[in-house]
Amino acid sequence: MTIDIGLNSDIHIADRKLHLQTSYSEEKQSASVAIFDSGVMVNKKEFLVKDSSSSSQIEKEVTQFHELVKTDVELLFHMAAKVDNSKHLPSITHLGHLFLERGFYKEAIEQFEFAQKIGGDEVNSDIELSKAYFYGEDYSAAEKQLSSAIEKYPEYPDLHLLLAKTFWNQQKFVEARNYFEQATVINEGYWDAYYSLAYLLVQSTIDHPLHPDLATPIERIKEAEENFKKAIRLNSELNVELVNTGLEK
Repeated sequence: MTIDIGLNSDIHIADRKLHLQTSYSEEKQSASVAIFDSGVMVNKKEFLVKDSSSSSQIEKEVTQFHELVKTDVELLFHMAAKVDNSKHLPSITHLGHLFLERGFYKEAIEQFEFAQKIGGDEVNSDIELSKAYFYGEDYSAAEKQLSSAIEKYPEYPDLHLLLAKTFWNQQKFVEARNYFEQATVINEGYWDAYYSLAYLLVQSTIDHPLHPDLATPIERIKEAEENFKKAIRLNSELNVELVNTGLEK
């Protein structure tokens, strides 16, 4: 018998309304809890359902996971109001990390910027703030923040990779390539840099097939294949079959 479990809740926080949606997968025997903000999914969690002996027990566990995430989000925003009033620097920074992990980039930016405002040089949140700007799709601010962070941490390849992606998303492909290359110069075994460039090259054949700063689509596909192969050699956990199927399509 097919088990169909779906739960929905709205979470009202200040002037915002978040939506929580939970479903159960019989195949995976897991519950998936997704958080939406204005129709956009900001976070998704998977929970293994341990006792699947009966449909009632499954529904009980799935409901518990749904309520767990709901409570977690409500508590997080409640804490933010308390922490901001206290101006306790370590708590503000920690809260920024929590918002960043859960996909609330606007709130993460607010916490990290507030921490820098009241803490000045005591605060070391350049990297986290850069990530929050990037994932929040404020690429101009991310570029500025990453450039500043790289001046402080020039040997941190993750920053170079993130700046490469930031430039790419602004269609600054020449600058992006320079930073992709710099990331692999710092760390020759940085599989994510090769994989990310390969993925973006393939995607660009759809989004920007005739861009003057990019090679022809067929040349980009060939370069992407070479970079995918490098990434696969460096990371045995990558799905080779999936990569090859994607390239063929």
